[in-house]
Amino acid sequence: MISNKLDPVARVCITTIQRLYSMLKGEEDLDPVLEEGSQFDTAADLIREPMPVVYNSKIPIETFDVIFTDECHRSIYNLWRQVLEYFDAYLIGLTATPSNQTIGFFNQNLVMEYNHEQAVADGVNVDFDVYRIRTQITERVNLQFRAEFFNTFNHPNFALPNGSITPGVNADGSLNIDPNTGRPAPIGLITQTPDVAQGNPGLGGGGPRVIQFALRFGF
Repeated sequence: MISNKLDPVARVCITTIQRLYSMLKGEEDLDPVLEEGSQFDTAADLIREPMPVVYNSKIPIETFDVIFTDECHRSIYNLWRQVLEYFDAYLIGLTATPSNQTIGFFNQNLVMEYNHEQAVADGVNVDFDVYRIRTQITERVNLQFRAEFFNTFNHPNFALPNGSITPGVNADGSLNIDPNTGRPAPIGLITQTPDVAQGNPGLGGGGPRVIQFALRFGF
């Protein structure tokens, strides 16, 4: 299509998703230069909040019976996804580089797959070999990143409660006085987590969440 008007007698319509989006917005025309751009390639556009697609009576949702979208791994993100989801039609995606997100968008419905091994066997593609190039730098220098997480979900694991039978009296008969109130401590009082009780908080015994990062450079 070279204009923003659908031919009422055409049985097949070929257009870019950029122009189709422009038509759904009710625009009279679209600059052809804008049809060349891809938001998949532009990080700024990927994070931009897209304008919603609303119902357009001139292009109702039942306009198409089947929609074929080429390079469909680019058409399921941000702005263009809502164009595909606007229509009540069978959707068939074509791509040579399917990702997990792409297959997930089509509900794991993989109709046909032509993998690299089969293409090599048919003479369509050529095989390849991977060679490792060893140099003094790559063999002598390495960089290692490490991360350690303690109590990731910040969940407290409390120490054993006070187990004295008589309120304010320890098992040996001595008084158990709460230093904060000056009154006898109640039975079953939980006051701290195990690591705090051991004087070593933050090492995985119920203390606060701790995250450690380390970067090692070897040569």
